[in-house]
Amino acid sequence: MKLIIAEKRNVATAIATAIDGIQESKDGYVKKGDYYITWASGHLLSLKEPEDYDPKFKKWNIQDLPFNFPNWELKPINAGSKKQLNIIKDLLKECSGVIHACDPDDEGQLIGDEILLYHDYKKPAERMLINDNNTEYIRKLFTKLEDNSKYESLGISAAARRIADAIIGINLSRFYSCKSSKTLHVGRVKAPTLGLVVNRDYAIENHIKQLHYILRIIANNNDKDNNITFTFQKNANTPVNEDKLIIDLDYIEKVQAEIADIKDYKVNVTSKILTRNPPLVFNIDKLQAYCNNKFSYTAQEVLEITQVLQATHQIITYNRSDSQYLNEEHFQEAPQLIEIIKENLSLSLDNIDTNRKSKVFDSSKVTAHHGIIPTHTRFDLSKLTEKERNVYQTIAEFYLVQFMPPEKLKETTGIFKVKDYDFKTTDRTVQDLGYKKFLNSINEEKEDEEISNISKFEDGLYDFVNFATPIDTRETKPPKPYTEATLISDMTSIAKYIKNPEIKEILLRKDKDKEGAKGSIGTPATRASTVEELIDDGYLERKGKQIRATEKGKNFYNNVLPDEIKTADLTALWWVIQEDIIAGTKTITDLTDSVFKSVIQAMEANKDIKIRHKDDIICPKCNDGFLKNIKTSKYNFWACSEEKCGSTFNDNIGKPDFAEKKPAEKSEIPCPKDGGILYKSKGKYGYFWKCKTCQQNYKDSNGKPDLSPKKEMKKSAHICDCGEFLTEIPTKKDPNKIMLCCEKCNSKYFEQADGSRKKWEIKK
Repeated sequence: MKLIIAEKRNVATAIATAIDGIQESKDGYVKKGDYYITWASGHLLSLKEPEDYDPKFKKWNIQDLPFNFPNWELKPINAGSKKQLNIIKDLLKECSGVIHACDPDDEGQLIGDEILLYHDYKKPAERMLINDNNTEYIRKLFTKLEDNSKYESLGISAAARRIADAIIGINLSRFYSCKSSKTLHVGRVKAPTLGLVVNRDYAIENHIKQLHYILRIIANNNDKDNNITFTFQKNANTPVNEDKLIIDLDYIEKVQAEIADIKDYKVNVTSKILTRNPPLVFNIDKLQAYCNNKFSYTAQEVLEITQVLQATHQIITYNRSDSQYLNEEHFQEAPQLIEIIKENLSLSLDNIDTNRKSKVFDSSKVTAHHGIIPTHTRFDLSKLTEKERNVYQTIAEFYLVQFMPPEKLKETTGIFKVKDYDFKTTDRTVQDLGYKKFLNSINEEKEDEEISNISKFEDGLYDFVNFATPIDTRETKPPKPYTEATLISDMTSIAKYIKNPEIKEILLRKDKDKEGAKGSIGTPATRASTVEELIDDGYLERKGKQIRATEKGKNFYNNVLPDEIKTADLTALWWVIQEDIIAGTKTITDLTDSVFKSVIQAMEANKDIKIRHKDDIICPKCNDGFLKNIKTSKYNFWACSEEKCGSTFNDNIGKPDFAEKKPAEKSEIPCPKDGGILYKSKGKYGYFWKCKTCQQNYKDSNGKPDLSPKKEMKKSAHICDCGEFLTEIPTKKDPNKIMLCCEKCNSKYFEQADGSRKKWEIKK
């Protein structure tokens, strides 16, 4: 028997379907033919936290930093992961070999390899590179198995990135949190994402309106009712700013003066037919952006909805895909799937041609997963929630348009030359809506088209008469605030904000085979959660559909975070080292040691930093530290963050009590037991007196200690945990119930029906 390990349960099910034989479903795996087929459910293992190595590290202390364990050990993520790992462990003992069938990318390679490493697996292992659940496709893969060792370096590179992320996250999060009254989370992807929003908000706040100019010619073909506006075309000699705008009024007025007296023009009119093919099917980033724009769903909402659609209802394919393409096999099964979709959505479509093969069917462009499309499952649409219906219908509609004709437009252009200048007008008219007959029904956002009467002219040369040469004066506008859609879009194309050309080139090279990604940070599975975590941390906030930086976020980004992680530079530099790891020229430690060195440098550079927040309570004793609320099982108090100060204050309904503490009242009569001073204290049941030396307590009687001899109590046969004999004391509520009290340590017990003693527990 061989064991096949898939990354997800639905993939394991698809593999089992492709294998001949009788299927037996077991707890955590399937037996079919000569194979056991099991699954990982993503990562089953994570890196151990510092407190897993030593419990004392659970409390964050700056003295314990930095952490960089020589061997970063793994642990099951949760109880469910532990159970599945134990199932796999037993299967590994029975099998003669393993087929690693996790996703064909670095993370998928790591998921399978770390399971084998965790169980110290030494037998043969083969690799199945699977990115589709199509049955015939999977059967072919069994003839293309390779030795798993060929791909192990891919998993090692992913492991290196994970450890490097841990070194940054664990050390810098703890370091800056210890310098602050609040917990501050630091991460390689979170920092530049926060930077995008902070810098966008500053660009909006600091925007200075700038005038720019557009020169036009208004002319007609001896038809005053058919005026056409031609626009000046910038060329290589045109002075423009960095935004390609003409801000030089003198220049534009000079051109205006040169053409003002010219009245007759020869306008060359040409036209062509443009075709607009249907948009590709969705990956998760595009789907999140589309649903945010159309339905105002957050990225995290879309991720969770698609997870339900995929895992619970099983009506869409893998939801966290980064690809917008489908394998060739999907085209073969399209007729059947289309009928199922039409039935599920109660659609009657007459413009679908199953012989029409759009560019979406391209196996060479499919990455670890193909695009998100419906499955062959029939279901009752009414059983879904409104949000689930909306997302499913959106996915289905973008699949159906792949079999619809393109939109056809007629583009007519009119151009004439005046001296060395070109003036142009363009118009587009719809010839055939094509797939938009269908997409328009779901309110697809329309593009703004330039409107011109030039479309009334056939191709040819025409005489035009100039009667006006106005200059349009416009003001630059600030950039728009981020929405969740635009923020995630920029996370997938952050390279455009990188000024260093080498870093930008590396980021673009990293994503050269990924459709829609142009120098990205994060992954499709993590971008939504990154945004949510920044919001949960208080760095970002939602204002309607907008995503804005908070004052806390701005302060954290500008004054706390080290420059090394503020941008996407780290992602680029790490990727270069990861590529070397894959090539076998570098190791994990080459990456992790360099990251650890940077962490140490950042901590050293910021050793004297004091992170303050608007709502911090400054210590009134030293006027330097801030007060931290310390909660223990017995007490709740406030302590100064500066160790050299060490001031503490009582808690008063959630705030420090700065009232002057009255000295404890002391009795003139000494303790009769050892002659110590008796101090008045207030306890749960009122005032009492306590000896400071022997800790003996006395009742209060009219403001004075009651030193009258205690009634002789009956000694019990029971012995306290401290070794003293216990005294029997009848309880007030129930005289038949005897309390056993230790006069030495004040421990309390009661006698059970069987004659044994039990600790007296006070109910809170």
